[in-house]
Order: sequence, then structure tokens, then C-alpha cells
Amino acid sequence: IQSFTGMSEIPQRISSSGEISEHHCVRHDGLELDIELSASPVTEQDYPGFSLIMRDVTTRKQDVNSLRASEERYMLAANGANDGLWDWNLAAGTMYYSPRWKAFLGYSGSEISTAPEEWFDRIHPDDRHRLQTALGEHLRQKRENFECEHRGLHRDGQYRWLLARGIALWDADGVAYRMAGSLTDVSTRKNLEEL
Repeated sequence: IQSFTGMSEIPQRISSSGEISEHHCVRHDGLELDIELSASPVTEQDYPGFSLIMRDVTTRKQDVNSLRASEERYMLAANGANDGLWDWNLAAGTMYYSPRWKAFLGYSGSEISTAPEEWFDRIHPDDRHRLQTALGEHLRQKRENFECEHRGLHRDGQYRWLLARGIALWDADGVAYRMAGSLTDVSTRKNLEEL
């Protein structure tokens, strides 16, 4: 190792119980690595010192940074989109609704729970069968994607036209365990079509 950030401070920082710290280093061939260093004191009769165990954590740090970048991309896309987002944990029977999704129906914050019924119970009675059919066909893998226009009951008592889209994930047995998608307010377009 040619350079090792923080190496000179290690002896002073080791406590009696040991310490784990991360350091950035450069190998003799110029390759940069992130190292996790585990240091523990060693007290032999006349030879006090410490033992060091180094572990290469470069890949782990790259994965964490990639995940962070991916989360930032998702957050920017979700905040920049004009769609409401939903994420349905089919196994647990819970659903995440984004703030934009809730706003389409006139709600905010904790006024909407994580129950799937928050969505499905607000669907116009004339549209429920169509949505259930489209959803069921996708969950049984008879449709590649889920897509359905339906009316959703707004807090003000009026119905808004909404376009729901989504896609599911299946386990090895072909059972859907998660589904996520978007909700778009298409009331203006539908009203123009009716005119």
C-alpha cells in the first residue's frame, strides 16, 4: 500500500476494546481501495502492541453508493412526475401511496392508511369490475402490464377520471408478491372526449 488515509493516527485511537474503522488507500499499482480496519490491542509480557485485520470493502461501498444514487434518481423522478405512485406488498396486504397519489383524491399525509381498500373502495361502482378484471389478468400473468382507466371518488364528493398502470413481480412458483405503478389524473382528456 502506497498511501493510507488516517494510518498515522491508528495507534493513538485504539481503545482497550478495539475499533473498526474505514480508510481509503492506494495500492502500489495505483488501484484505489476502501479498507475496513479492525484494530485490537495486544499485550504480551514485554511486547505491547496491536493487531490489525484489514478487509477490502470496496465493492460494498460501491454498492452502497450505487443504491444511494438510484434512490436519488427515483426520488427526483417521482417528485418531477405528474403521476401519483403506489407500491403494493401483496404478501403483507399493505400499499404505499405517494403524496401526489393522495392529492389526486384530495387527501394528504396520514389521512390515507396503507390499506389497499383506500384505493379500491373509492372506485366508481360501474368501473370496479373492469379494474378487478384487468388487475386479476395481470396478476395471473395473462396480461404483460396492468392498465385501467377508472373513476376515483375525490374528497369533495365528485369522481375524477384516473389512469392506473402497474407491473407485478412473481416468485419462482409464479405467485405475485409485489406490484407497483402510477396513477394519472386524465379527467381533462376524458371530459373533452365526452364533449
